[in-house]
Order: sequence, then C-alpha cells, then structure tokens
Amino acid sequence: MGLERVPSLPFLLRQVRVGVVATGLTVAALGVSYFVFERAPFHRVGLALVLVIVAAGGACIAALPWARLFETTGMRFLYVWSVADIVLISFAVAATGGGRSDLFLLYTLTTFFFVASYPPIAQLALLIFTAASYTAVMTLTGWQITAGALVARLSILAVLAYLAGYLSKELLDRVQSGELYADARDVRDRHRGRGPVHGWSDPVRPSQQARRGLPNQRPHPEGPRLARRQGPRRHRVGRSRRRRTRSPARPR
Repeated sequence: MGLERVPSLPFLLRQVRVGVVATGLTVAALGVSYFVFERAPFHRVGLALVLVIVAAGGACIAALPWARLFETTGMRFLYVWSVADIVLISFAVAATGGGRSDLFLLYTLTTFFFVASYPPIAQLALLIFTAASYTAVMTLTGWQITAGALVARLSILAVLAYLAGYLSKELLDRVQSGELYADARDVRDRHRGRGPVHGWSDPVRPSQQARRGLPNQRPHPEGPRLARRQGPRRHRVGRSRRRRTRSPARPR
C-alpha cells in the first residue's frame, strides 16, 4: 500500500458511519449472547461495564461534527477511537476467560476498520498495539493458552490485516478515480454552460476506453442534436448516389 494514499472526505464520513453502526450491532450481539444464553461463568459486572462504555462512546462518536473535524483534527479523533476500542476489547477478553475467550475475534473488527481508513504507518502502529494488548491480557490472566497458540492467533490477525489492506486499497483507488472523473466531467460541463446532469457525456469512461483499446474520444458540444441532424442527411446522400449509379446512360 502506497504512502500517498489519502482517503477523501466522503469516504471517511462513510467509514465513520459504518463504524458507528458496527459498534451498535456488536454491543447488542454481545449483550444478548452473554447475558441471555451464556451459562459458563464470567465476570458479568466487568463485561457489562465494557458494553456500557462502548455504547456511550459510539453515541458520542455519532454526534460529533465529522465533516468539520476532518478539516483540522478529525484523523486524530479516529486514532483515539481505535485505540480506545482495542483497550475495551482487551478488558472484555479478560472478563470472559482470557485465553479461553472467543472475544479475541473482536480484534478483527478494529483491524478491518483501521486498515481501511488509515495510512500505512498508523495501520502498522495499531496492529502492533493490538498484539501488545492481547499479549498483556494473556499475561495478566495467567497464560491459559500456549505460546504457539498465541503466535498463531496474532499471525492470522496480521494476514487478515494484509488482505483487508489490499482490498481496501483497490476499492479506494476505484472510488477516487470515479470521483475524479465525475469532478472533471462537471467542470467540463460547467465550462460549456451546461449543468452536470443535463450534459452530453461519454457512455464509456476514459479508463474503460484505454482498457478496450479505443481512442479517447470526447463528446461533441452539440451532442445528440448533431447526430439527429446528420443521420437523415447521410441516408439521403447514400440513396441519391445509388439512384445515380443505377440510372442508364443517355444515348448521344
């Protein structure tokens, strides 16, 4: 992933909205699964406190003016949000059995989020912080798994981060190329005195023309009106030529 990748503002706003929705769904799923169906012993007060903090934090995140924050310190708020989520997941893992807890899978959610939203340096830092947090939980809860199992879990998390990073890079490149093409088309239409909706645009984008080996043709300013005027004219010219060739020669 290139260091030059900078997500656009609409992309970041969508990421925040998806993160808030995912947070709410996770809190609801954990509350139902552990406090309704779980029969094994776990630290109920600790898990309940974690879920309340996560729900309150998600509500605060949803209420922030992100469009204005991204003009100044919005990315720092996102970094703090990710760090706080990783810490809360570590407390939830400790409250539900440590090494025996299935909540280790929650680290994949935060990993997918920061890999899809942050630059590579921040991704690497948060991935290392995730591994350190889980290792600290294993140390504090008595190492209920082997060292090999710990390495395997963290390695799988790193591989998932790599796959998510590749897919998010491809998706972000396509989104940004589409936005750049739309912006260029709007500027061209405004320069010609037409709006971006009612303008005459190419049915095939320049990138698709290059892949198909087609020349990069630009639309004529007259658009479909020119095509309507020229179509019958070519038909009439062709018909007159056929008549002229079929007419017999006059005798001298």
